[in-house]
Amino acid sequence: MAHIPTARQSLDVLRARGLFVLACGVFVAIGLAAAWVAPSDPASGLSSLRLYLAFLASPWMLLGFAVAAVFIVFGVWYLRFSKPLADPATAFDEKLRQDGRLLALVLVAFVLSLSGVGYLFINETRALFRDEELRAQAAIARLRAQQVDRWLLQHTMDAQALAQTIKTLPVNALVFEGEGRQILGVLLGGVLAGTPDRTGVSVLSPDGNVLIGLGEDATPDAETLKAVMALKTSAMRFQIIDVHQVGGPKPLLRMAFVVPFDPGDGTGLPKMVVVVLTVDPTRELFRQVATWPTDSPGSEVVLVRRDGDDLIYLTAPSLLDNKQTEPLSHRLPLTRTGLPEAQAILHGDAVREGLDYRGVHVFSASHHVTGVPWFVVAKTDVSALMAPIWDKTLSLALAVLAIIMVTVFMVLLLWRGQRASYLSFRDLQIEERAALAKHFEELVRLARAQGKATEAAEH
Repeated sequence: MAHIPTARQSLDVLRARGLFVLACGVFVAIGLAAAWVAPSDPASGLSSLRLYLAFLASPWMLLGFAVAAVFIVFGVWYLRFSKPLADPATAFDEKLRQDGRLLALVLVAFVLSLSGVGYLFINETRALFRDEELRAQAAIARLRAQQVDRWLLQHTMDAQALAQTIKTLPVNALVFEGEGRQILGVLLGGVLAGTPDRTGVSVLSPDGNVLIGLGEDATPDAETLKAVMALKTSAMRFQIIDVHQVGGPKPLLRMAFVVPFDPGDGTGLPKMVVVVLTVDPTRELFRQVATWPTDSPGSEVVLVRRDGDDLIYLTAPSLLDNKQTEPLSHRLPLTRTGLPEAQAILHGDAVREGLDYRGVHVFSASHHVTGVPWFVVAKTDVSALMAPIWDKTLSLALAVLAIIMVTVFMVLLLWRGQRASYLSFRDLQIEERAALAKHFEELVRLARAQGKATEAAEH
């Protein structure tokens, strides 16, 4: 029998359906808002209409649309076309339990599907962001290594050019007499003034005697002189004396570019003359190399080299709490193979992830320097590097949680609307039974009255 629900019950059903439609709108709005956040740049948090529209057409968003559409279609079907309650309504409680289980199953399936899509998307976003940051680390290490390469090449070319120029001078310039000595002094002065990190330029005999020199290091230090005197028995035509410490009231770091050449057979000339260009790499090079391109706490670039069984830092580690002030004072054993600097020396150029000298988890990249046994190591704390993507992950997680909460509300509306419909049907059946019972009682009463009247007539 068709039944007509009461006005209150009809209002409950209509209210449930109206709220479900409203919740669908909120559901879609939150999804579109999350789609605006998803493609934004993790570092700046900025998005654009182009990125937004491209993301709406991405596989992830299409999959999300499909999951949401299935749930909304199910809700509409459930409110309008679900199977009616059997008559009589003795199975009312059982039917409500069945519908509750169905709605719970749909809710769990939707939450798991949406959470799975969100989890996979966030994981892919984190992986892409990590790879991009590692490429950035590698680019910084490579650029800093190329900067060192250019610095070395400039001093090498200037030292060799000076040697070639001296070789073309008149003989009296090489024996430092008269006008020739003045010409040579001008040449040396021009080379010395080439860059601020040059501390001395000199011409030496193979025995280490200074024939002429200019600058604070006009007389090279002991290690450089030792290398010059070794040239008498060496076939090497050019060498770079690596960074070393020069003693004094304040320890200093020096490098030297040594260029030997044969001046010819002029009277009184040695068989070999050596040009020595001395530089202080701490004045410009080390400071420039150690500078991170952007404001990035937890990031540093260091220059390292091998020294026996240790690695030695040519530039002071900037992330140390207690920084050493003495040059070349910070060294660590190469047996600590997990260190990014040790891995650079032992295994060469690569991008890596591990613990640094502080025990902090870092991303690092290393690149070798051409001409000297140095390695540039660029590294950043993982916590600092991944902070933007964690913020983005939190925003997306909150959006997914909001969608899930709205979904729970929608499921409750579905259950409330169906329950109102069942209550309407049950109440109508109760009313019909009551009316039928009353009608039956009246028939019985009428039959009894009619029976009594018949009996009275017969008597």
